[in-house]
Amino acid sequence: MNIEIIRRQLERYKKCSIGKYTRLKDARNFLANLVHELDMSYNVEPNFDDAKNKCQIFGINHLCQDFTNGKDLTGAMEHLVPLAAELRSKNRIGSDSFWNRIPVSGTNRTYNQTPEHADKVKKWLDYVNNRRGETPRLFYEVDYQFFKMMKEREESLISVEDNYRKKAKKLFTHE
Repeated sequence: MNIEIIRRQLERYKKCSIGKYTRLKDARNFLANLVHELDMSYNVEPNFDDAKNKCQIFGINHLCQDFTNGKDLTGAMEHLVPLAAELRSKNRIGSDSFWNRIPVSGTNRTYNQTPEHADKVKKWLDYVNNRRGETPRLFYEVDYQFFKMMKEREESLISVEDNYRKKAKKLFTHE
């Protein structure tokens, strides 16, 4: 038994394992709700021809079929432009619309590694970008004002959270 290792481990495990502001600083839910509102307000609503063309391009019988293996989808499809993953690297948030969803199971990330599959995705992008009428959005660009607003949102949430945590703590200490 190594006493020194046990002491170090005890110091580490005496602390809480969850950070104080873990979920508050996680902006993904905020972004998902924002994108939903943006899509409802500004994105092009697909029609039946768009749905048929998507099935034809991906070689599927219906919209809820994985184009890589033919199985029925278990989730809501994969975002071509990720919802939040490119926020800082490319200053954009992905749409959650019909246009930005690839008919592939959410756990299947191999669809863009096979030339045949990548070609279908490219054909879909060509269709979306050359669609007659309004061009659908796959993403929304953000700028420094957006990041500034997100920082203000985080600071505001932390302040509110601290105040309610103090109130809740008093309920347990009966002060």
